[in-house]
Amino acid sequence: MPNILCDFSKIAKGRLYPYNKTDLNKVEAMAHTVHRIDVTKEDLFNDLEQMAGLSHTTVDEFATSILAQYVSVQKWQIDEIHKAKAIADQGGPFVAHEDVAAWVNSWGTEKELPAPTADIFTK
Repeated sequence: MPNILCDFSKIAKGRLYPYNKTDLNKVEAMAHTVHRIDVTKEDLFNDLEQMAGLSHTTVDEFATSILAQYVSVQKWQIDEIHKAKAIADQGGPFVAHEDVAAWVNSWGTEKELPAPTADIFTK
């Protein structure tokens, strides 16, 4: 799966907290980027054969399964980006970066904070 770089403070419990449309456009561009995998076809096929054997499936079944999973995740990610863009285009509500960062930084501590409230509107 390609590496998608993301500021973790923008994500909390599966919800994207957009700062502005520029951030969202960058994330969407990364989601549409094709990443090159440096592996020969022979190496890839050997790995597929090995993984299919471990999964007790044929190479075709295994490859179809992982491709379906990859496409499903990519579709979900792009759909969520479009939902977040729609919220941004409507002017919010948004959560302040500082509030999200403080919340995320409190995870796993004795003083874990509740999820911040979206209270910023730009329109």
